[in-house]
Amino acid sequence: MKSRISNKNSGALCDTERRCFLRIYFYIYLNIIDLLIR
Repeated sequence: MKSRISNKNSGALCDTERRCFLRIYFYIYLNIIDLLIR
């Protein structure tokens, strides 16, 4: 994953790479919790 090439495209979806990564990680974390609850 090269951030320099997809920097303009990812900029529309995410403000920063760290914020975008944490957002994806957070969604995965919520999905795991949802599976554990069910």
